[in-house]
Amino acid sequence: MEDFSAQARQTHDFAAQTTATVRTVCLDAPDYVAQAAVRKNIWKATVATPGDKPVALTVAGRRLLRLKVSYECTASPRHSFMVVEKSAFILLPAQGSEPLVRLEYLRHPNSDWTFDGDSRFRCDWSTYDALALTCPAATSRSTPTATTGPSP
Repeated sequence: MEDFSAQARQTHDFAAQTTATVRTVCLDAPDYVAQAAVRKNIWKATVATPGDKPVALTVAGRRLLRLKVSYECTASPRHSFMVVEKSAFILLPAQGSEPLVRLEYLRHPNSDWTFDGDSRFRCDWSTYDALALTCPAATSRSTPTATTGPSP
């Protein structure tokens, strides 16, 4: 069985760094916790708040937003470092569950769409189409339009 102590150390350090970073905007944020397990000689870890609950962000004591940060990691087959497989940064309103902003990283996305050959960037056409309907000038993909009368 392989020794994953280096990755375990890195993950716990990463959780501490994540805690320190989030506490720059929320002093009473809980500690981010690293949980690791080895199954079939594959090391995997998560870094998140206890119960993966969002952190309340306040201004002058008034709760305005909630921030959820999480990571899923694994061991690199090439070196002794951990690799982030998936991460999410989600900004939610104080009340409600619909994200205001959501940034996600997927190391191996299930998509055939790439940006300059880099498969880490995904395109969600449903979001694009919604933007095109609400603000056509913001998009460059042409959308079929109905016309009346003779064509110019």
